[in-house]
Amino acid sequence: MNLDDVVRCEIHPSLGIARVGNSPTEFFIGPEVPGVPPQPAGGFKDAEGRVKRQVARFRVYGYGADGTVLGELTPEHAEISWTVELANTKGAWFKFVGCVRPVVPRRGGGLPARSRRAPDAAAVPLHAGESGGASRPDLQPAGAGRRGL
Repeated sequence: MNLDDVVRCEIHPSLGIARVGNSPTEFFIGPEVPGVPPQPAGGFKDAEGRVKRQVARFRVYGYGADGTVLGELTPEHAEISWTVELANTKGAWFKFVGCVRPVVPRRGGGLPARSRRAPDAAAVPLHAGESGGASRPDLQPAGAGRRGL
């Protein structure tokens, strides 16, 4: 790939899903192709029976002026750095009652809360803040890297 032909870059997937586990050291990379479930070496648990953490792998692709993908950009091509924001917003969404039953708004407006313990959906999302990283460990900003996952 000729880097002079790259007019824009995109990160794929644009949204990554991670799952926590209680294994302190083991993890597996989540699905990267739709419909193909992950098959981690040794299964989903470590030797002690603790659940492995699931991580998302992000890739950066270079695009040409005509919109075609020229290829994946790696640390061999460029210095790659990023910032992410972690958030747990699952409990903030409305309660799913199935595709056949209509969702009826509560008295006073709004949809039924997913969690009975937190009827105020705005109070539910947990935002861990931003964390950054780089393609090379020697370029990592202070405090960057794996944070709780």
